[in-house]
Amino acid sequence: MSKLTTRSISQPVESLLKACFRGDVVQWPGESAAFRQEVLDVLHQHAIAPLLLFHHDQAAVLQNWPSSLLQALKKIAKQEAVREMVWEEELKSVLCTMKERGILPILTKGTAFSYTLYPKMGLRPRSDVDLLIAKEQSELVAELMREIGYDSQFEQAGDFLSSQTSFSKSGKLGVTQYFDIHRQISNASLPFSRALSYPELMDRAVDIPALGSNARTLSNVDALLYACFHRAGHYAYEGEHLIWLYDIHLLVEGMSDDELSSFFEKAREMRILGACADAILSAQAWFNTKLSTGFSEKLTSSLQADASIEYIADGRLTGIKRRAWLEANELGTWRERFRLYYEKLFPPAKYMVWRYGIKNRAFLPFYYCYRLFFAICVLIKG
Repeated sequence: MSKLTTRSISQPVESLLKACFRGDVVQWPGESAAFRQEVLDVLHQHAIAPLLLFHHDQAAVLQNWPSSLLQALKKIAKQEAVREMVWEEELKSVLCTMKERGILPILTKGTAFSYTLYPKMGLRPRSDVDLLIAKEQSELVAELMREIGYDSQFEQAGDFLSSQTSFSKSGKLGVTQYFDIHRQISNASLPFSRALSYPELMDRAVDIPALGSNARTLSNVDALLYACFHRAGHYAYEGEHLIWLYDIHLLVEGMSDDELSSFFEKAREMRILGACADAILSAQAWFNTKLSTGFSEKLTSSLQADASIEYIADGRLTGIKRRAWLEANELGTWRERFRLYYEKLFPPAKYMVWRYGIKNRAFLPFYYCYRLFFAICVLIKG
């Protein structure tokens, strides 16, 4: 399993939280204000505060915790529930408008999981709604989003750097709503996206009745493949996200033996079995995911099944270097490899402005030089 699972979490906090998610009644260890703040920071940063409070309500696992900490958790959970209510109303409206224009999106990641995996509204915090669309409808969707009041944050920056367009709009109760419109499922790997194309995913997509007739999401097998690979693709840049592991935990526990077998074979076929095995075993270590002995043994023996485990690497520079190598190695031609590195080193100006928060475009050359310098550091030190 990944050595970075607890990179930003101290051992006492990790032990405490793991016990809570196992359902144990945990005695609060002392009165240290610093420890209390560390626990709150971890829960907030990893987006699992509402989940822990839910465990408290359901099983009284936090009954001995400081009241000030429980009040802070309740405040976060309430904020997330309010955000969810605002998001849901807007999302239904957007999906309905898309249907009128003949646009059939696929909801992915957090928003879809919120309605298909989690038992209560507001338990799955997220910053945006991710929609996968057919490539040929990219311009149509962009026009529609602008018509209904959304501003684009940045445009697509090629297939290798960012194949999405992000939109935002200020909504009710001061909640800013964000949509990421994807024309391929992954920014981390073009071969992965080719293996899970929009038409193929749409054929297996399942409905989300709570969001209306134009709401659908990935099948369980596709969702688990994507969740595991998405974690791996972001690992070098962001480290672990416990909420992503909890998604994987819920997906695995909700799948049949046949679905898990299909997932295993598909992951092996796509040469991402190592990364998938690491993700599921890491989720089990944190959340006590129920795995059959046979499936657990298959995962453990598959950690080195392919090069994808290299996505999960110690150190940010090392991880980025290995990811770049893996991405290039997956591509079939030198022309595609050149495009990969060119797009990453010299993105469009609008992407650079968004990525670095540039206020004055006169500074763009400096940021391009910084990006090139960082790439050299990755090559030398990674």
